[in-house]
Amino acid sequence: MRFDVVLDFYRENKKLFRVIAIILVVLVCMKVIIEVRNGFRVARTEHVYVVNTYGYSYKDKLITTYYDYEDIVDTYRLESILDESDFDNNDYIMFFIDGYGCEEVFEFNDLRLKSDRVILYFDYYIDCDRECEENEYNMFLIPIKKGAYIDLPKIEIEYESIGGDEACDDVIIDKPILYLYPPSDMEVSVRLENSSVIKTSYPKYNDGWKVYAMSDGSLYDSDSKYYYALYWDEYSDYRVDFSEGFYVTRDNALEFLEEKLSIIGLNDRERNEFIMYWLPKLEDNEESLVYFELTLEREEHNKLIINPSPDSMLRVNMHVKKVDGYVDIEEQELVSFERVGFVAVEWGGTIY
Repeated sequence: MRFDVVLDFYRENKKLFRVIAIILVVLVCMKVIIEVRNGFRVARTEHVYVVNTYGYSYKDKLITTYYDYEDIVDTYRLESILDESDFDNNDYIMFFIDGYGCEEVFEFNDLRLKSDRVILYFDYYIDCDRECEENEYNMFLIPIKKGAYIDLPKIEIEYESIGGDEACDDVIIDKPILYLYPPSDMEVSVRLENSSVIKTSYPKYNDGWKVYAMSDGSLYDSDSKYYYALYWDEYSDYRVDFSEGFYVTRDNALEFLEEKLSIIGLNDRERNEFIMYWLPKLEDNEESLVYFELTLEREEHNKLIINPSPDSMLRVNMHVKKVDGYVDIEEQELVSFERVGFVAVEWGGTIY
């Protein structure tokens, strides 16, 4: 074939050759991208519910071999959902979320791998009809690139609601607020032992609160913004049976609150703010049963961790249940709170 003929053909069809060249380059690039993605491809995240009945401490783990996975499954009688081939290209983070309430359902969304930490993103929604067992946990087996970490780094969690924002009728502790009264101005950190139950907070709960607390109870954040108390709403699966408490009518609700809150030990300001918020809710009912969940009981269900530790702490959660008629209930014995040294006071309530 003569070279000059080929050259003439090329000149006449130059645009066609350019298009073909571009298509070939694109195809090569796509093949490279596919190969790279296959090298990083991970398996689907698995989610099961487990119940703490066999002594497993349910601590998050990095699992790098099928042998290690089998050992955990066999020892603690967990449901086996992975096979040996799942570890060919992936390691797994075994991550647990406490099933503190049946109604809140978690779904894994995404993760980001950093050099020093893993950020896990979860969606959640409320399913009021869901049933669960006592001590139930959400267990996620989250695949990551093989060899990404030698040891499990720090894990950070982000949650996003995807529906059913409102809790079911009887699983919310409404408007707990916390007052801090140090004997002298000091920096104070506050966190809940189970912070995943927080629905709303102000100021925002970011791994806890850090504030500068003044002796008069004023609180300031790192930007010198003032707060008179720390506020949050909290999901809870704890329900009282009202085997003891108080029968309250709309007509005597104000007198009842003033008397009982004074006995419990709220000061004038705390008592006023409690009544301003809860009296309208109590008066919504013609008749109610009331039970005061106090410090020791409240600490059992979600401990409040304050540093420096207060010398005296009062926690009050008022449970209110509407009734249709008089109930002969055993009266709850209330113990008065004594304020000594660094004082912390929390109040909130739950409507049934």
